[in-house]
Amino acid sequence: NLQLSAWLMSERQPWLDQLFVGITQFGYFKPMVLWAGLVALAIIWQRNSKALLLWLVMVVCCPLSVKLLKLGFAWPRPQLVELPPATFAFPSGHTQTTLVYFGTLAILLMSGIGHRPRQLLLAGFGMITALVAASRLYLGVHWFTDIIGGLLMGGCILSLLYGWAIKQSIPRLTMAPVLLASLAAWGISFAIWIWPEFATLVAQYAPKVA
Repeated sequence: NLQLSAWLMSERQPWLDQLFVGITQFGYFKPMVLWAGLVALAIIWQRNSKALLLWLVMVVCCPLSVKLLKLGFAWPRPQLVELPPATFAFPSGHTQTTLVYFGTLAILLMSGIGHRPRQLLLAGFGMITALVAASRLYLGVHWFTDIIGGLLMGGCILSLLYGWAIKQSIPRLTMAPVLLASLAAWGISFAIWIWPEFATLVAQYAPKVA
């Protein structure tokens, strides 16, 4: 854990710092709440009450489970950057929440679509989740085991959710409203919470001077 984190810190590059700082900010509370809220509105617009219930349950229960796990394990974070987050390390909340949210949307969007679109959907969601997880490790605010823990816990939640969703025969969501809601949420988040404070955010993740 320590050797990997130290090696990553030694290999950091300014352009990668900016890229991963930008990516990681989308996984914090305000952008995630905005995203969840606009997606909920897109589901309401489609009048899909079962999908809405499933989405809202995940939106509430996943962050709550992360908080309880962090308090239960109480693992300290790496102290490698100027301003590390104050919460405990295990599991990575960014990783677990991103995986569960995108996984939930995949479950709600996939039924009834062709093999090729399904592959593209899963690949896109998987790539975003991987980038968020990588940003936490690269920026030195999580141990590798935190990332693995977030992926495992998120995977367990999605497995249970998938089994339940099949039994409930939830009608499939239309992708376009969900995609538009997501793009709107990310654009607003970038304009309000990320870009205006970007230089300060990058400085917070600067490697700590010994």
